[in-house]
Amino acid sequence: MCLALYLAASQELPVIPWDKTNPGFHVIRLPKEAESVRKHFRSDYVYYAGSTQGCSCAFNYEHESDSIVELRNYLRNALICVNEVEMFSCQAGAEGQ
Repeated sequence: MCLALYLAASQELPVIPWDKTNPGFHVIRLPKEAESVRKHFRSDYVYYAGSTQGCSCAFNYEHESDSIVELRNYLRNALICVNEVEMFSCQAGAEGQ
């Protein structure tokens, strides 16, 4: 089962689209099928963060991945604009639990 990582902030964060022809780190607006994850956040703007694998599994520190560095840099840059970025991680499909 894949890992899913969600981010939330009090204002909009930059979106980095997923490109299956050139896989890479991406941050997309919350997909409709994961809407139940909203209950875990106080902030209004919720996003899914994915790695070069498409899912969030490469953010697991058991892996060597440029996606981890890209996630760290994305969060550092986000914290320049907002005071807090909330994060929630779960197995894909278990967002509502």
